[in-house]
Amino acid sequence: MSTQSGYLGHKTKYVLHVLVCWGYLSVNGRKQKRRFESLMIMPKGTGTNGQIYDKSPELVKDHIIKSLDYIKANNIFDSPHKILILSDNASEYKEGLHN
Repeated sequence: MSTQSGYLGHKTKYVLHVLVCWGYLSVNGRKQKRRFESLMIMPKGTGTNGQIYDKSPELVKDHIIKSLDYIKANNIFDSPHKILILSDNASEYKEGLHN
């Protein structure tokens, strides 16, 4: 994730949680390796008790469940092979710069 100072028109947000899955999908009888990444991003200034961001385990759990449901519903993999979960990762993120 890059944050470049020349793009002040983009709102800076925090990446709170990252879920990355690797797996295989059978295409024409051959297995292709695939990757799926899902970010949970929150605007600055949100959260509870004066926190800049909310590290609620319930939010992280909901994000994981929604991501896995999306993988299943959209046939991303035959089955996930590896799942990596990075949480409490409040790095800054600027919209439009992650492409």
